[in-house]
Amino acid sequence: GVDLLAYWLSTWMWDVISALIPGLLSMFVFLGYGFHELTGENSGAMILTILLYFFSITTFSYVASFLFDNPNTAQNVMLLLYVTLGAMLSIASLILDNIASTRDINKDLKYMYRLFPPFCFSEIVINLLIRNQNGRNLSLWDMDVTGYPMLFMFLMAFVLFIVVLCIEFVLLNPYLFTWLIPTAPNTVDHDRKEDPDILKEKERVRDMVDTGNMEMVTLCGLRKVYGTVGNVKVAVKDMHFGVPLGQCFGFLGINGA
Repeated sequence: GVDLLAYWLSTWMWDVISALIPGLLSMFVFLGYGFHELTGENSGAMILTILLYFFSITTFSYVASFLFDNPNTAQNVMLLLYVTLGAMLSIASLILDNIASTRDINKDLKYMYRLFPPFCFSEIVINLLIRNQNGRNLSLWDMDVTGYPMLFMFLMAFVLFIVVLCIEFVLLNPYLFTWLIPTAPNTVDHDRKEDPDILKEKERVRDMVDTGNMEMVTLCGLRKVYGTVGNVKVAVKDMHFGVPLGQCFGFLGINGA
């Protein structure tokens, strides 16, 4: 019953705030281990990086979650994916940057790598650590230091949030889902012979809705589906009933529950 935008926006904000507290505490870890390139005058850039990372990684995780049925599988796969995209891609990119023959192609590959928030975070950390090496003396906010990764994380956070809303909207509208993915199982309603009492109540409720003379509780055409993309199950199909004022009402399923 919660508005789609309100649900996902509140979930997004809660997840970001929950992750932000331990994330910001990591600044003390950097300070304790003497990573002065990540603290001091660079603290502002690092804090902004942490904030943008959590904004983007949460929406990235939301989109990826639609691909899994099992939460445990999702957690393990995504953890492995984050380690791979964050650490391994960054190390590989750093190596390619230090080889003259691959430096130019790696510059182009980075635009693809930056579609993944873990890489952006790792790229900024590495760039801050080596920013002033070899006499380069690059600006803290240089596009090749923090600019591009921050820009990509900012854009991906909102783009992926819109993608989440679109996916959820499709899943909550089974007819639209069936139209978009006609081969998806369990999304097409199958004709079943309905009980005469159910048909009678359905007609009664529809007449009430048409005339505007509805009862204290009026349910018309309730439908509920569960599942993920490609595996949507219809749990409640076209339910109708009305409860007048003062009536004690109970609803029994086909098995008496």
